[in-house]
Amino acid sequence: MIKKKNKWFWVVVGILALCVFLSNLHGRMNMKSVLDKMVKSYQDELASKDKAIEGKTQELKMLEQRYQTVIKKLKGLQQQMDNIKPPTSNEEMRRRYEKMGFSPIPNK
Repeated sequence: MIKKKNKWFWVVVGILALCVFLSNLHGRMNMKSVLDKMVKSYQDELASKDKAIEGKTQELKMLEQRYQTVIKKLKGLQQQMDNIKPPTSNEEMRRRYEKMGFSPIPNK
């Protein structure tokens, strides 16, 4: 009789051990799927951030080109201003005013 009880004991222990092993295996599989979902989500978010960075980089390049154009125009205007010399005579001053659209004051 003792041997029969001992036999059933080991059968029950074996079944419990198998249940514990299968539950651990299922938990690991479930954990792997959760981790895979997290990694996929992270990669998707990273891809969207990369696209946003790429768009901002293109925008920055366009702004730099516009900035360089404005600086070039500004330097050209500065050179034109530097090349302007003050008038040397009254006649030259009158010609300049007439060129700008101002009529000279008549001499009395």
